[in-house]
Amino acid sequence: MLHAEVQQHTDHISGLIALDNMKYVLTSSWDGTVRLWEASEDDGLTCIGVAPAHSQKIRRMIRWGDSRIITCSKDRTVKVWEIEDLKPFKLKCVATLKGFCGTVLSLALVEDRSGSALSATWLFAGDSVGQTKLFDLKTMKCVHSFAAAAGKRVLSLATRYDDRGQILVAGASTKYQNLRDLQQRGDALHECLVWDLANLPHIR
Repeated sequence: MLHAEVQQHTDHISGLIALDNMKYVLTSSWDGTVRLWEASEDDGLTCIGVAPAHSQKIRRMIRWGDSRIITCSKDRTVKVWEIEDLKPFKLKCVATLKGFCGTVLSLALVEDRSGSALSATWLFAGDSVGQTKLFDLKTMKCVHSFAAAAGKRVLSLATRYDDRGQILVAGASTKYQNLRDLQQRGDALHECLVWDLANLPHIR
């Protein structure tokens, strides 16, 4: 068992998931690790486990079902993890999804019509060069790719249903070269890209 003296994250925290009715909390970080924290009224959060997850920064972590999480990283991969145990903390990688040309920045599970993503079988992942991939979580294979305009970063992803069916919404940002360029462009950096998924055969 990993003891409480395990150090805190050494870089920015990029994700947080509450488990077991807030008794435990999972965090991901730019330090490449996923850590498990035990919550108590007296001591707050105490780190009780750490799992090296990626070779570079973890940019996002989401929950999938009761015992799985998904992470994405600057190492250009998405990883699917099984939480085998909490005490002692055991995290097992069950799949590594590849094929990206840049840092993977965003993740979104395809929700069912009830609005639940926990039983999803499809995953979207977007990267820093404007590419968004659709993965079948049953086979862990990429089945479709979407391309944004050149020079865009896919900073966020979401799926929802409208009158036509399900759509994918991506929050994209133009790359900038320096702080002065960013200050000059301001809010014009960001835009919303929308794809209609109604005719995509994989997720009908």
